[in-house]
Amino acid sequence: MQQELVIYGIKNQLLERSYSVVPGLGVFMLKKYPARIDLKREIIHPPGYSIDFFNAPSISDYLIAWQLANNFGRDFNFWFGQLEAIAKSVRNGNQGEYYELEGLGRFKCGNEPVFELSGKNLSWLNGGLPIVK
Repeated sequence: MQQELVIYGIKNQLLERSYSVVPGLGVFMLKKYPARIDLKREIIHPPGYSIDFFNAPSISDYLIAWQLANNFGRDFNFWFGQLEAIAKSVRNGNQGEYYELEGLGRFKCGNEPVFELSGKNLSWLNGGLPIVK
């Protein structure tokens, strides 16, 4: 349950600020792209969003922990510990293992984690607009 709330906090910050800093892990950046037309396949792609991740383990921003403490109870230290636990799970996981962040994507674990965006997971963000033929 706590992990779901932490992920909710990350999503909330992405929508409010277009970026979210996870201490010990890095920065998620929200990128908006316009609708586009593929003339060869005669398809209209709706506008939407994409998420980029920048590996920056030494960056610190405690806003998520503060917001979660204010919105969901418990104290700041508890939520900061939850953020640290996610960062440690991603960085200390076995090579080749994945750490799933529901609705955002997943990390390939290791010292240099690789974030893989899952397009269908962004339906909460893109509003589920269909591709039109």
